[in-house]
Amino acid sequence: MTIKDMKKILLNYVAYDIPVIGLIVSLLAIFFFVFIKGGNLLSVRLYLFLPLIVSDAIAMPFWIFNLIKN
Repeated sequence: MTIKDMKKILLNYVAYDIPVIGLIVSLLAIFFFVFIKGGNLLSVRLYLFLPLIVSDAIAMPFWIFNLIKN
């Protein structure tokens, strides 16, 4: 495995897998806190989307890099 292959794997991991993980964590948190615990406040709902927002913010530079590279 060359450095170029490792760079490609890391780039794909950060650009695609981290946002999917953030989405899964957000959906599980919404299911638990809204449907099971009954938290219907707007602040609760906004707080539950933080994993998705942060993971997208982490991946955004890599999305831009992929667009420029291709």
